[in-house]
Order: sequence, then C-alpha cells, then structure tokens
Amino acid sequence: MTSVTLKKGFTTGAAAAAATKAALLCLIAGNINIDNKECPKVDIRCLNDEWLSIEIFSITKITSQRAEAVVIKDAGDDPDVTHKAEIGARVSFLSNLKLSDNQVLSEHQALPENQDLPEHHDLPEHHDLPEYQDLPEHQDLTEHQDLPKPSWPTKATPDHENKMCFHGKTKNLIFLQTSPSGVQVRIRGGEGVGLVTKPGLEVPPGYPAINPGPVKMIVEAVEQVIGENVDKTLFNEKETSPAFYGKIVDVEVFVPQGKILAKKTLNARLGILGGISILGTTGIVRPMSHDAYIATIRSGISVARAAGINRLIFTTGRRSERFAMLRFPDYPEESFIQIGDFFRESLEAAAVSCTHETSGITGNESHKNATSRCRDSNKSKNLNYIRINKTESTDYNKYNSYNAKDDFGVTSEVTITVFFGKAVKMAMGFAHTHAAKSELTMKRLAEWAFEVTGDSRLAREIFEANTARHAFEYIHPDFPQLINHVGRKIIQSAENFSQNRLKIRTIIFDFEGEIILEC
Repeated sequence: MTSVTLKKGFTTGAAAAAATKAALLCLIAGNINIDNKECPKVDIRCLNDEWLSIEIFSITKITSQRAEAVVIKDAGDDPDVTHKAEIGARVSFLSNLKLSDNQVLSEHQALPENQDLPEHHDLPEHHDLPEYQDLPEHQDLTEHQDLPKPSWPTKATPDHENKMCFHGKTKNLIFLQTSPSGVQVRIRGGEGVGLVTKPGLEVPPGYPAINPGPVKMIVEAVEQVIGENVDKTLFNEKETSPAFYGKIVDVEVFVPQGKILAKKTLNARLGILGGISILGTTGIVRPMSHDAYIATIRSGISVARAAGINRLIFTTGRRSERFAMLRFPDYPEESFIQIGDFFRESLEAAAVSCTHETSGITGNESHKNATSRCRDSNKSKNLNYIRINKTESTDYNKYNSYNAKDDFGVTSEVTITVFFGKAVKMAMGFAHTHAAKSELTMKRLAEWAFEVTGDSRLAREIFEANTARHAFEYIHPDFPQLINHVGRKIIQSAENFSQNRLKIRTIIFDFEGEIILEC
C-alpha cells in the first residue's frame, strides 16, 4: 500500500506575521510587488525555528507611511474554519510617538476605535465542526467596553522573548513589544479579530484575541525587515541605528470575514467576541494532529475554572449539548464542554486542571461507588430512565439544584453526556471515539449482554446487529440492566483516564435525545 504524504499548512498567526513582513517591506524597501501571473512570497521564521515561505495575495501602499498586505491562510491537509480565509496586516510608522519604558498610552494617544472588535484566543486552529452551527450569535460588544483593567504587566520591556506587555485603556488595548533593534512594535486587532471578554485564556480580558505565539512571530517579522532589508539611507548620521530607532511600528491585524467565521467556532462560549482568534504555538499546522481541537477543549476547561466552576458537563457535540442544557438549565454556559471524539484527552485535561485531590474516591472504591450509583429503571416505573438510587437521593437533590459556581471543597466533577452509540465505545475504553480510530464491533456488547442478562438470544441479536442503533432496538426498553452496565463501564474508563482525580457521572441518551441512564 502506498503511503500518502499529507501537506502541512500554516496558522493564522503565521499568516499575520507574513502579511506584516510584506507590508513593511513595501514601506521600507519598496522591493515587493504583485505580479498578476505569480504571487510574491516572504519567508518567516516559526517559533520552532522552522522557516515558511508564504505567498502574498495582495499588497497596497496606502500612503508613504502606511501599507497593507493580505495572505490566504492555508491549513494544508488539515482544513479548519479559517482555511482559505484572508488574513491581513496594516503597517504604519508613528514617527512622532515614542513611549518610555513605563508609559501607558494616554487618552489622546489611544488607538482609533475598532468598529468590529475582534475575537480569538489561544486555541488551536479552528476546526470546522458542523455541530457548532447553532452557537449563540455574538453579542453587541458595547457592553464589554467597561471591562476592568487586567493585572497583567504594563511596563514595556526589551525582554521581547519572554514577556508580553499590555498598554492602553480598556477600549483600545494593545500589545507593545520592543524588537532587538530597539524598534517598538505595537500590535492591535482590526476588523474580524476577536475581543477577549472572559478570564482563563492566555490573553487577558479586554485585549484582542492574538495569542502570545503570533505576537512573537509578528515582532520577529518586523525585526527581519529592519535588520536585514533596510537600505543604508534609512540610518541616521552615525549609522549605528535606524532613523526610526525607539519609534513605533504599528501593526493592525485584520480578517475581513472574521466575524462570520467566528460563528462556526466556540469563541463566543470562551468569551471571544466579534471575530476569530489569531492562533498558533509554532506557526505550522500539522495535518491530522487534532491539536487544535484538544487545545479548544483545554481552553474551555480553563475558562470554566477561571469562572469558579468545579462541575463540568462533557458533551460529544452540538446535539448532546443541547439535550444536556435541557437537563441542567441552571448551569452556566461555561460548564458545558464539547469534547468531540477526544474521550481520554478531555479527561486528562480536566484532571490536570483540578486543584483538589479526589475526595476519598480511588481505585476499587471508586468503581464500587459507580456500581452503586446506577440502578435498574424497572425498579422505578414512574421514571423513564435509570437514575441514582434512593440511598443517594439526598446527594442527588443537592447535585440537581446546586449553584455551579459554588466551590464546596470537593474534587472536580465531570458528567459525561453521550448518545448510546458513542457510549458503547467509551464503555469499551476507546481513547478516541471517531469511526476512523475506533471501529465499533458488537462482539463486546454481545458478551456483556449475556453476562448481565443470561439471554443468549439477545446476545446473538446484538452480535449480528449492523450498528449500535440496530443493537439498541433489541436492548431498549426491555433490558435496562445492560444499559446500566454500559454506564458503569463508561465511569470506569473515565476514572482510568483521569487517574481517579475526578468524580465521574454519566448520562446516556437514546437516539432521539431521551435520557435512558443517569448515574
């Protein structure tokens, strides 16, 4: 069988850095032009020291002191929401503005207001997930203008490799860094770039959703032009530093379709409003790595933790999330995390973020508790699904009515909500539940059916079933004890993946969204 080499791509952060370099070259060196037959390219260095050669889609010299360039983002063979999107940068010189090391922009120096405030944060590149289509529309950003000033550093520093500096009033917050050549680089979000409004991300509330990685790459791109491509006529009389030493190179990152693209992402849930995030930890998109999705999960957990939420609801997609929200109507939106197919990684991320040790639930004891929590729905004819047994009714009522932001000192709790088909895969211990990575056969489920019910006919019917949905027709509603067994196996798998650091519950839906198990 011939192996196929998948094409790597580049991130939105790399695209912004390339656009910045092209626009700056146009201003300073004047040696980059658009040819109708062939697009020019610029080389940028990624944060892992690899180099990328990126085509420039368009360049416009607006004035002698201002130019813009646009790059078409290419995700390679791992396409996402931003694949083929235009990512641009407007670069200008602020020749008379110089900031001292500890000066914060005064009000009259504030940046021009952005009509479409940005959005995007430090997530991986955005994966185009159809189940996210019904995410809430972005709210009017005016309500976020009075956000509290973050407690991040406000002192400009030449330590450009290790620190990000933040300047300005809440409405016009920017990133300010100094390149090795002494040029100050001011980076801000333009149209289509999201605005961070919630804590828990790499970028604090009130700032454009441009992650630290892209900020470093943009500063590096500016330094490449200044250090390697500047004509001597730009130097001062002593020829020891550029004539614009200590002045500002203003970079405005923009995404023309960013506001529309953002509706296909989880940005609104994460508190990134008005556009996409400019992301990238290295600058390179490696196909099929799924790093972006996992990073999104981690970001969602981080936002929930920052909001003081210790009880999370894991869902596998938009439909299961909708049904989970109906089950837990009082939970804040941040409690709900779409984990997709990443069963193990999501639990590992939640366990890492947990600051409390498991409250007395470890090993076999944890499995015993999981066993006792689930029960046969036949013992409660007035319920249409399996629930926690009567001996735990007090705890259940507490769980059902609690304020999710209350931290009452117990270990973090995760409730896994899932449809039956994916539930069977989780019960079998698959780390990743996508069909391409975890082929579902009915053999194990058939074995469980015989072990739990002793019904050989049921076991045979399940074994010969074509799909989980087909098998489910034989199981429900006559054999709830088998569904009970699947639920306990999910809890056991989840506890293993989280190293028993989380309190695990599960809810299983039938294929119409009705709860058939809760334990």
